[in-house]
Amino acid sequence: MINRRQFSTAAAATAFVPQSVWGQSRAHPFEKLIDVKAERRFSPEPDTYTLALFMTAEQLYPSCGEAFLCVHYVKQQLPNPDKIQPVVVMPKTTDQTNPQDRRNFNRAWNSDLGFKVLTGELHDVQNAAQQYGAFFKTRQGKVIEHSLDIVFMTPSGEKLFQADTGNFYLVEKTINELLNACNSPAKRSLCL
Repeated sequence: MINRRQFSTAAAATAFVPQSVWGQSRAHPFEKLIDVKAERRFSPEPDTYTLALFMTAEQLYPSCGEAFLCVHYVKQQLPNPDKIQPVVVMPKTTDQTNPQDRRNFNRAWNSDLGFKVLTGELHDVQNAAQQYGAFFKTRQGKVIEHSLDIVFMTPSGEKLFQADTGNFYLVEKTINELLNACNSPAKRSLCL
């Protein structure tokens, strides 16, 4: 019979292991979001990693464009860019302070990188961002700030890496190292 201390130790140890190791499936954090182009709920592509940005359609910061350049740089440098799906999570334009400003949306929509633009109810967008350590701050129901982080995740939605988009080289180097580790037989199951 297991005592309380052994149970607590085992419970604490399993809390730090991704659910995919235990064979449990959990809902993808983007499951409630709508893929704007496909006009349906987001569905991850099998065996494809996600490179996600979280920002409004409006350009809140001068460096918003750099975030798209970071994704472009990373995809160009990787040996298998087809295994990376760029995604931008955006609140609806009605949830931003300037609904007419769609510069970030246009960057994603017109990009040759094949961005999936995901949107949804503001609370769903905020919840998805929070699960990855990103954020959308609001005042009176309108988004006034957002993170400029890039998040790299497994096909099942587990976060592997998060960084500021300002350091292209660090982001590319780390993602390349993660992909190499994920392709090794010993760690493959942790990266699904």
